[in-house]
Amino acid sequence: MSATIERLEAQASQLLDGFIGLRETYALLDPMLFDRETVSSRGSFGQRNGFLILRRSLLLACVRDIGRLCLDSDEHAPSIPRLVANLRNTSLRNELRRRYCVLGGEPARTESDPDIIRLLADIAQREQTARGDEFDRLFARLLSSWDALSNGSALAKILTVRDQVSGHARDHSGRQRYQLVDITRLGIDLTALQPTIQAIQEPVALIGTMVHAAGFSWEALSRQLADAAQGFWTSTDTQDMR
Repeated sequence: MSATIERLEAQASQLLDGFIGLRETYALLDPMLFDRETVSSRGSFGQRNGFLILRRSLLLACVRDIGRLCLDSDEHAPSIPRLVANLRNTSLRNELRRRYCVLGGEPARTESDPDIIRLLADIAQREQTARGDEFDRLFARLLSSWDALSNGSALAKILTVRDQVSGHARDHSGRQRYQLVDITRLGIDLTALQPTIQAIQEPVALIGTMVHAAGFSWEALSRQLADAAQGFWTSTDTQDMR
């Protein structure tokens, strides 16, 4: 069981890393899709072709990452469906639950007064019971959120995006000719990207909490990515970095 838990912990960490990478990519892509000032200042005149190439590449990276996170069911894949399948295993989940509960507190080992020891043991037991109930609620939320995401229309739309963007450079005229295509003219619902990524975050967060018995600072990540995107797209400083 120990080796299985270690493998699950590694996969949960890889899942988190993959999702953070998706968030990073989308943070730079979003202004290229929806910020008029960015599109106007960086996507016109001599910069237009480079802007279109970068925007297309970032979009394709996003949809590929979403596919890996949400569709890869290989036994060793760090994906949501693979980890959810592992967590459905009762024996494995019970061991994770036990570890999660232990972090709720244990009686102090240095006390010698029997009454205090009993009181501390009672407090620790209540804390562990509360954490066990919390773990069960996390698992129920995980199943609910993943069911809604995997069976919803948003993810299906992203897969359509993946197929369309992957084939966007094909020349249907029969000539061997490459064309730069503006992805905003393909009829793709690009507004589905952000809510889908947000929906993916909940199962990723729940899996991390259940497996590692620890949360993640999503608000801090959002601030960092917002600052990074703003700094990249609005900076006009051309001085050498020292």
